[in-house]
Amino acid sequence: MYSLLFIVSAFLFFKTLTLASGITNILLLLTLWLVIQLPSVQTWLINKATAKLSKSLNTNVSIKHVDFSFFNKMILRDALVEDRNKDTLLFAGSVKVQITDWFFNKDKAELEYIGLNDVTVKLQRKDSVWNVQFMVDYFSSPNKKDTAKGIEFNLKKAVLSNIHFIKKDEWRGEDFDVRLASMQMDADEFNFS
Repeated sequence: MYSLLFIVSAFLFFKTLTLASGITNILLLLTLWLVIQLPSVQTWLINKATAKLSKSLNTNVSIKHVDFSFFNKMILRDALVEDRNKDTLLFAGSVKVQITDWFFNKDKAELEYIGLNDVTVKLQRKDSVWNVQFMVDYFSSPNKKDTAKGIEFNLKKAVLSNIHFIKKDEWRGEDFDVRLASMQMDADEFNFS
C-alpha cells in the first residue's frame, strides 16, 4: 500500500514539476520575445552585429537606431558604411522596409514597401579598383558553382526622397553626380528574380 502511495506521489510530483518547468520555459520564451521587441534592445543587438562586421571589413559600419517587428517590418536610422579610406561609401538617414509576414516559409515574398530617405552613395577610384571592391569581395560567394535559387522578391511600393549618387572616377577622368528629390513607385509586379 505504501509503495503504491509512493509511486502515485512520485508520479504527481514529477508531473507537477514537468508542468511547472513547461510553464517556466514558456514564460521565459515570452519574456525574451517581449524584450527583443524593445527598440533599445534591438539597437544594442544591431550595434554588436555592426561592430563585428566593421572588424571583418576593416572599416566603419554603424547604425544609430533600429526598430523591427518580427517578421515583417524594419526601420534603420543613420546607417553608415565607410570605405577603407574612411570616406563615406553609403549613408542612409532612414531605411524602411515592410515584407510579407513569415516570408522565410515561402519561395516568393512580397516586398510591400521600401522607403529610402536622405541617402548618399559615393563610388570613387583613383586607379582600376573602386572603393566598393572590398565589399564585393567580402560578400561574393567563393563557390562560383553555387546555383541555389534564393528567395524571390516582388516589390509593391518604393518611396525615395533626397537621394544623392556620386561617382568620381579619377582613373578615367569622369565624374557623375545625380540628385533625386523624390520618387514614388507603385507596381503591380516588380520581380527581383
